[in-house]
Amino acid sequence: MSIVGCIRYFKIDPTVTESYLGWINGSYSLAQVIAAIIFGHWCDKRPSIEPLLLSPLLIIIGSCLYSYGELFGVNGVYVVLAARVLQGFGAGTIAVARTVCADLSTLKTRASILAKLATAQAAGFFVGPALQAIVQPIGSKGVHIPGINFSLNIMCSTYCLEYYQCCSTHLVFQRRF
Repeated sequence: MSIVGCIRYFKIDPTVTESYLGWINGSYSLAQVIAAIIFGHWCDKRPSIEPLLLSPLLIIIGSCLYSYGELFGVNGVYVVLAARVLQGFGAGTIAVARTVCADLSTLKTRASILAKLATAQAAGFFVGPALQAIVQPIGSKGVHIPGINFSLNIMCSTYCLEYYQCCSTHLVFQRRF
């Protein structure tokens, strides 16, 4: 997804700097690298499906935190940082997914399956910013949903979509395995 959502914290907390955006962006990647090591070791000791089931849950929790970060006022910047770390940990299963695909495929189908997995990952790099462009008309004020004290706006709408996508993925994995 896009880092555009962090820009709202410049308005909430005047002490937030561009350096903060760098830390937010970097925390995701750092968490992803650390998680890949942890999940790889985990898969050596236990069934591979466990981290693959945990991954969407981490992304769901991170997306919810990110979407509600604004409610924490000045402390929202730390909530967003924690959210991005959780999302990075959730994304750390990419190597596990590739390993599972390689293990479950035959020599004849392995290249095709891994190519499809790489294509899906590459499509994600396009879809995130495309979704951000699609929800542009919502604007920064967005639509307030009073029952859950939430404003659906351009800053968090893509994370809401990510939340629903991860929920559906998690349900599919639970039923399939």
